[in-house]
Amino acid sequence: MSKRAGSLKVALVVGILALYITVLVRGTTESTRRVLQLRDETPARDRVAESVLVTNVDPAAQELTAQLDFRFAGSIARDEVTPAVDLTLLINNVGNEQQFDFPRGKRTHLIQAVFPLNGDWNKYPFDRYETTMWFLTTAPPAANKTQVSKTPEDRRHAGAIVSLYARRSETGPL
Repeated sequence: MSKRAGSLKVALVVGILALYITVLVRGTTESTRRVLQLRDETPARDRVAESVLVTNVDPAAQELTAQLDFRFAGSIARDEVTPAVDLTLLINNVGNEQQFDFPRGKRTHLIQAVFPLNGDWNKYPFDRYETTMWFLTTAPPAANKTQVSKTPEDRRHAGAIVSLYARRSETGPL
């Protein structure tokens, strides 16, 4: 009987040790199993980094409320929170303003936005929700494009080609 009790103790210790090692291994590889891969790498010198803080989720109204914060880098930035050029932000905001202007030299502030939330709240506790947040930051046409007029060689295309636009090289890609 004591041999069996000793075997049970050894099996219990080995089981707990195996469980502990499994938890440690899964903890070290957790970042590869995430649904959302977070990366802060971009080859672009001029960029706008968006920070999103979810402040409210309302499944009944199918809305997700978030605060958006922006950081500028490169030649489009006077400092981290002040753009050096006029910028326009377009987002898929529900029921509120969808276009935000960031004037040159003026400090930016947090923007509160409401995004559509897709899901079925009748499946509690197995309900699942998804949302899509679209961000497009661009400089206005006068700031990011230099007009280059071009006269077409062939008069048949005169109505189609009025002018071509070339991006200013000093602003780079946004």
